[in-house]
Amino acid sequence: MALGADTYFNDHKTQIYSCDKDNEISLPNISKTKIYQFHKTTSTKMLEELEKKKIFLDLIHLDGRLLQNDHEILKKITNENSVYLLDDFEGTEKGVWNLFNMQNSGLIRRNYHILINPIKDLTKNSFNLNSKSTTACLIPISKILLTAQ
Repeated sequence: MALGADTYFNDHKTQIYSCDKDNEISLPNISKTKIYQFHKTTSTKMLEELEKKKIFLDLIHLDGRLLQNDHEILKKITNENSVYLLDDFEGTEKGVWNLFNMQNSGLIRRNYHILINPIKDLTKNSFNLNSKSTTACLIPISKILLTAQ
C-alpha cells in the first residue's frame, strides 16, 4: 500500500496509520510514504490519538470489527468523501458486521456511499486472477462519474 501511495507522492503527501491490538509486527518504511504503527493498540486508542492530532482520513481499510466508540470518533475524522475498504466481506464475517454497524451508527449513509461487493468467481476467472477477494469498497457517490460511450 505504501509503495502504491508513492505513485502520486509529489502531489499528495500520504501517511498510513496502522494498529493491531494483538501484534507488534513492524512494517518497514521502504518508501517515501510514512507508516505510523500503533503496536498492541486497539482501534479506539489509535483513532483517539488521530482525533487529538486533528488527522483526517481519506481512505480507511478495516480488517477487524469496529467498536461502538470507533464509529463516533470516525464521524469526527472522516467525511462523506472518505473511502472505506471492508475486509472479510462475506456471510456473517466482520466486514459485513462493520457495514451493518456503520449504517446503524450513522457513520455512513446510503445517499453518500455505494457498496461495491468483492469480485465474484466469474469475474475473477474472466480476468485470470489468481486468488479470491473478500474486500468490499464503500465509495462516495459524488466520486462516481458515468459518461456516454
